[in-house]
Amino acid sequence: MEKNIVTDVVIPASVSLVDKEGYAVDVAGVLLTAVGAGCFGIVRTGDVALRPAEVIVSGRCSALVNGAASNIAAGDALTGGSAGRLHKATIGTHAVRGIALEAATTDGALIGVMLY
Repeated sequence: MEKNIVTDVVIPASVSLVDKEGYAVDVAGVLLTAVGAGCFGIVRTGDVALRPAEVIVSGRCSALVNGAASNIAAGDALTGGSAGRLHKATIGTHAVRGIALEAATTDGALIGVMLY
């Protein structure tokens, strides 16, 4: 699913990103905890605390979303959300981080997104 991606590195101080590929993190490498939270990117390659983890900051990739809170349709704007998942954004209220390329109606769905 990855296409035209740009990556960066985060070094989380106290959390492990092992097996967290597809989760949304902030600039410190911490999983997002609230809807509208500032999303730095999506974990591409996780590692233990104090070790660099690769994060996708733009381009097409797969990301975990919460489509149960509000159904997500292809083309919907996405924002940072709780439990490291992207949520459907409310335009004018939430900072938009990307666009859904697929629909989702369940929590924890892995869908294609375009980050920008």
